[in-house]
Amino acid sequence: MLRAAGFRVVKRRIFESNTLFDTKRGTLRRTGRLLRVRQAGTQHVLTYKGPEIAGKFKDREEREVTVADSHELTEIL
Repeated sequence: MLRAAGFRVVKRRIFESNTLFDTKRGTLRRTGRLLRVRQAGTQHVLTYKGPEIAGKFKDREEREVTVADSHELTEIL
């Protein structure tokens, strides 16, 4: 139906793997934070998300860094 309406694929799907890290007690989750290693195709990214900042709109600190090897980073963490 989408193709019949004129839509087309401009970017093919790629497999994405996400690994979340936390303490045994779930300290990061309980405090609204997140530490994630993501692999999407050939891109490997470490992401930190801080707790929500109060306000009219949803806002939070977010830091990302591209890494050479997500598997190696996962082993380190």
